[in-house]
Amino acid sequence: MMKSQRGMTIIELVTASSILLTLSLGVATFIPAGFKANEKNRKHMVSGQLFNQVVEEINAMDYEHLNAGGDPSSEPVLSSATDTALVLDSTQSQVSLDKSTAVPTVTGPIVTIGTGAQAASYPKYMRINNVDYRMDLKVVKGHYNQLMASRPFPVRFDPLDDLGAFLNPEALAAGSIEIAVTPGNLIGYKNTTTFAFDMNCRGCPAKNRRVYNWNFGIGEGAGSADAVAQHTFSEVGSKRVFVTVTDSQNPDVAISGEVTVQVKDSLIEMSVSTEQPLAGESLTLTATCPSTAEVDCGTNPTFSWLLGDGSTATGQTITHTYTEEGQYTPSVTVSGGTNPTASKPLTVLSQGGKGAQLVVSPGTIGIASNGEDATVFSFTTKSTGYADSGATAIKYLINFGDGSAPVEVMDDTLGDGVFPTATHSYAVGGSYSVTLEVTPIGLAEDHADNVVSTTSSTVNAKSMIELDADRTNVEVGENITMQADASGVGENPQYLWTFGDGGTVSDYSGMANHSYDEPGVYTVNVKAIGGTDPSTTRQIVVRPVGSTSAASSQTEMKKVFVYVSPWKNGAIQESDVLTTGVYMKGNNR
Repeated sequence: MMKSQRGMTIIELVTASSILLTLSLGVATFIPAGFKANEKNRKHMVSGQLFNQVVEEINAMDYEHLNAGGDPSSEPVLSSATDTALVLDSTQSQVSLDKSTAVPTVTGPIVTIGTGAQAASYPKYMRINNVDYRMDLKVVKGHYNQLMASRPFPVRFDPLDDLGAFLNPEALAAGSIEIAVTPGNLIGYKNTTTFAFDMNCRGCPAKNRRVYNWNFGIGEGAGSADAVAQHTFSEVGSKRVFVTVTDSQNPDVAISGEVTVQVKDSLIEMSVSTEQPLAGESLTLTATCPSTAEVDCGTNPTFSWLLGDGSTATGQTITHTYTEEGQYTPSVTVSGGTNPTASKPLTVLSQGGKGAQLVVSPGTIGIASNGEDATVFSFTTKSTGYADSGATAIKYLINFGDGSAPVEVMDDTLGDGVFPTATHSYAVGGSYSVTLEVTPIGLAEDHADNVVSTTSSTVNAKSMIELDADRTNVEVGENITMQADASGVGENPQYLWTFGDGGTVSDYSGMANHSYDEPGVYTVNVKAIGGTDPSTTRQIVVRPVGSTSAASSQTEMKKVFVYVSPWKNGAIQESDVLTTGVYMKGNNR
């Protein structure tokens, strides 16, 4: 039930009258007879009733007067979830109870809140069943998300027979779920890292009534119904993991939480100082792990080499000498990330042999686009042995493999170790075979070295796609507008949409509108047809119509902690408290 006070207050609690009705009607069947016979537990039950009286009192109070009488604009506001600034705190008041009068009175530094007929003083004294009780308040102020994590005293629940859930039913709790992830840095690798997800739920049903539903996203198989879930992701990207806890006795009560983890892939690129070394010549081999938001090889990768001639080595950069001419395929494996492997064929020439090489930088993997985000690949030509044959120049012809015109570059100063370079970018994603033809200039037609040498290298240009939604937390029936933007997919690509509820759309605009008929967590997937057919996902939380989660959009709220304990003079400690309740009050001005 939501109560509006002059259009300014949202109360995320059942009203005190309905709680008291629950207490009066439900105790006989909810709490066993032996339980009621225990004096301590009778005090717990009474303290629950006292808590409801305090709720009713605060319910009638103006938002701006829920303080110790100061200027509302000067009230401290939480700057973070760990901030301890309090609007008011009566638990530390050095008060005493004067029983010398017919009606005992509280003396000392009491805290007065509210004005006029709404005014109330704390600590508050109440005597029930010949037992003296004390009621205290702590109030914090801030944004909803920070208030959810603020707990000046932990909320105290009695573990016996769900008494805590009885005194603090789900409708009373401003529920929130915090998810703890292993590994703690929230980063793992596809098909390699097994994430473990544990949760701490505030305001959830008692554990024996909880129903868990974990959602790991589209393409990730079934979710999990375990309290602690494990999952190994098969796709790369930023993954929003949701858990919803429902009450087996009241399915309409549901509290959700989410956490985002980063799932990466690993790639390794291998380069050599020359792909056609001479026998007896020292060769440098280097392994490189590209590092992006979606790709790396972990924090401390190690590199192991198999060099194709029976030799092995370790290290990111090594040197090796092949003693005999022939074909060799050295390979390197990384221990880290997804443990990728790379290899490269080499032709070891005899002394005096001729060869050509094409070196690609910044690597053989990049982004395809017809815009500024496209990777500009640099292709450096190299040749071996031609200067000694009498050639005066070398002509290099580079074909980029995408249908564009080949590029011709010349080396007119042989033997200086400087080779010509050409650059190219790809408008459409794909895997391209780039070829190099080397033709010596200045040799007689019948010269033995007047031959064209060829070599090739493979370049992978990836298409990209982004997905935006005008909202990701909606009510049932509320329209969502989504926009996909793809690059490197060619002209007028087709977009294929799935919305996680069985709905699909195919269009060429990249825009889709959708609404959901049932509450839940849904994963939207969009795929662009063209290039490397990129796809991406976005998860949508759908709430029941009229759900109270509107509080999460409040820019300013107050969270009231109500503490009920046996009367004690002076300050109270956590160990003194019988029952703690939480009350949220919003400011809709």
